[in-house]
Amino acid sequence: MLLGSLKTVQLFGLLTAISIVGAMFGELILFPLVLAHFDPEPQPQPATSPPAVML
Repeated sequence: MLLGSLKTVQLFGLLTAISIVGAMFGELILFPLVLAHFDPEPQPQPATSPPAVML
């Protein structure tokens, strides 16, 4: 048996496919949701006039 039994190869392929799908789900769905929740965009500051210079 050069590469092991056929069942081992099938299970390893299934494990690889599940891990790829899980990584894609986390990258495309979960990470943007967590980022939006914990890292909100900063609110713009109102414009202020420069301080007056007294001579």
